[in-house]
Amino acid sequence: MKALHAVLVLCGVALGALFASLAPAVAQPERAAAPPRFQISAFAGHAQNGDMVHGCYTIDTGTGETWVSLGSGGQQRVSEPRVK
Repeated sequence: MKALHAVLVLCGVALGALFASLAPAVAQPERAAAPPRFQISAFAGHAQNGDMVHGCYTIDTGTGETWVSLGSGGQQRVSEPRVK
């Protein structure tokens, strides 16, 4: 058991020396924060038949596309990307 302990200690010392000899990491330059890309607006109300309606609009501020999500359904595109 003592021999195994000695081997493990020697391996630890060798790994420590190896890691200590490696070059230190170079810090990355800071990047400017990107503006928020998506805006979300939630809504809820009653339909004409009395049912509860809820969902949200999602707007991609980068392309101008708009989607609507109703209840638990998937997203549907409401508008196309704007022309630049």
